[in-house]
Amino acid sequence: MNDQKLIQVSAGEGKYEVCIRAIPCGKDLSVTITGGTEPHVGACAIGIGRLPDERPMQYSATVSTFTVPDHKDDVVAKMAAKELADAIHANVTVTCGIHIDDATKEDLILLQDNVKQALQALQMQHMQQ
Repeated sequence: MNDQKLIQVSAGEGKYEVCIRAIPCGKDLSVTITGGTEPHVGACAIGIGRLPDERPMQYSATVSTFTVPDHKDDVVAKMAAKELADAIHANVTVTCGIHIDDATKEDLILLQDNVKQALQALQMQHMQQ
């Protein structure tokens, strides 16, 4: 049995709160990002950790995404999968669904900043396990 536990972090308040839940899967990580007024499943991404052949000492991850029609959650899912896979040198899945009705550009920037803040907290907690 794996003794690693669920990691939960959040950033922001009210409709701008973003919650991240992560389950370690061996060296890999399964992540869910939700927030706004209607959490949902809008996109999934997988960051696949690899060492590129052309630069053996530089770690890099490739990312593939699946997006529910008419959703834009793939932007956050892809960013998070890439950042986490690069940071922990492993495979990472990210399911994301963040929604605010009639979101403005400023709303989206604030939500994305909160995602980045929560991702940093997640990385710190993951390293401590």
